[in-house]
Amino acid sequence: MPHPFPHDPFSLEITSKGFQFFAPLYVAANTITFHSSLPSDKIHEILEGQMAHPYFPVPFVRLLVKRESVRVPPEGIRYGDLHIYPFPLDHPQGATGGQLSS
Repeated sequence: MPHPFPHDPFSLEITSKGFQFFAPLYVAANTITFHSSLPSDKIHEILEGQMAHPYFPVPFVRLLVKRESVRVPPEGIRYGDLHIYPFPLDHPQGATGGQLSS
């Protein structure tokens, strides 16, 4: 199985405020996989909100990248020796962090 975070530390952040400026999102040949404890439709809803007018001029639906989602169960996921455990963060709208261990 390929390593889930091959080159870019951005891969560890799903809903960063700088998400819209991640250049690979605008390349049709790319695929981005969102790992989240939330359902796929909820993740897309959150990202659509971040990229909605007046916050950003390019809507989420206009991104050229192929989008995939992986639901992370409460017990976490494993990629080889890397184990990712989700945990709740203290945030007004709710948020989830990920603890990495090997």
